[in-house]
Amino acid sequence: MDQIIRMAAGLSPQEELLRRAQIDAERVVALLRMLVALALWGGVILAIDEFTLEAQPYLKTQIIIANVMMGSYFLLGAVSFLAVRAGVFRRWMIWFVATADCGFLILNTWLSLKNTSVPGDMLFLMPAVWLAPLVLAFSVLRFNPRIQAYSVALIVAGFASLCFVVEIPGDVDVLPRIETALAAPPNLIRLFMVFLAGMVLVFAAFRTNALLRGSIAATKEKAYLTRYLPRKLVEDLTAADPEELRNGQLCEAAILFADIRGFTRWAEGRAPEEIGAFITEFRERVEHVTKAHGGVIDKYIGDAAMVLFMDGSVAERGLACGNALLREITLWSELRCEQGYTPVRIGIGLHQGEVLAGVVGTEERLEYTVLGDTVNIASRLQERCKQAEVDFITSETVLDSAAVQEGWHFLRSETLRGRVGEIRLYGLSTVPENRC
Repeated sequence: MDQIIRMAAGLSPQEELLRRAQIDAERVVALLRMLVALALWGGVILAIDEFTLEAQPYLKTQIIIANVMMGSYFLLGAVSFLAVRAGVFRRWMIWFVATADCGFLILNTWLSLKNTSVPGDMLFLMPAVWLAPLVLAFSVLRFNPRIQAYSVALIVAGFASLCFVVEIPGDVDVLPRIETALAAPPNLIRLFMVFLAGMVLVFAAFRTNALLRGSIAATKEKAYLTRYLPRKLVEDLTAADPEELRNGQLCEAAILFADIRGFTRWAEGRAPEEIGAFITEFRERVEHVTKAHGGVIDKYIGDAAMVLFMDGSVAERGLACGNALLREITLWSELRCEQGYTPVRIGIGLHQGEVLAGVVGTEERLEYTVLGDTVNIASRLQERCKQAEVDFITSETVLDSAAVQEGWHFLRSETLRGRVGEIRLYGLSTVPENRC
């Protein structure tokens, strides 16, 4: 259901995450709203002084107003909580309940002023005014600065209207009523509301801290990924919907395979430390060249590397990367010869076409990769290098896409293993073998 809502609304995964967080926050606010109403009910009951009620009957009306308002406030919390539980609550409804929060506060204050006949410029004597910190604390939980600013504006405008615009007629002596408003029971209610507002803010601080910790963990994970993947790909992965990544996406890509010639024979009888150092040097050069040409190292397979080009002019970048890698390995081979080591030679295969890119694997081990016929063809082309006595083989598809022919010569048309139909293969002039 959530996925359908997100797709219909055109929300990105980040926006969907924020939507869920805001609706969940409204569930918390609804619960707190009900608890506050019950707590204030208890506070009013404890603060009732029967003698004072008999001496000043207007207080009975004041208590009725408070009970009606707290009952309505409790009902608002119950309705919004049930709406969230039922999955019918939408983000636009947050504006409605935020308006209701402020409306109850302003209406309660206005009725209290009118009932007590206290002038509007003395509205801060009314205990109801002290609900304002609580209402603003609720807004903090919503992770929406616009709603927070909206609530502040409503409350300030409402109180300003009561102070300077709305005239509260009064033909009675208000001094005793002011003294009653400043007596111990109303002050206890004020202190209790400040306490409740403080507790809501403490709860908000805990939620914010949890979100901050989660954000830090996500940032660390993203930074960790950038050690192995280009930043652009990491951003795409972290922004994408996990389910969409599992389903995969069809896209155009160029796939390059590079493999060290004669590695198995060379490694026989050598110490693991020497083999490890050799592979490390090879991979450092592959990574340097790949990064310079905007490629992505999908994986290493022993002494081979699989490189992806998935954005923009993939054929041109694949060809440039392959040529640069041949030059890099040639220089390395010459350096090894000067140092008395054996030379190095590689074979490269490159093909372009449609691939399925996505996440594969189990929950224990997930891997981002590309699959499809294009990958298999590129691997087969790399295998043909030794047989054709060239260092770099590519398909006609790549050369046509890059509009490049110079330096390449036609080898043959061939039906590769596991495929139907011939592919025209082109080879790059062989790099002279350095025999030291």
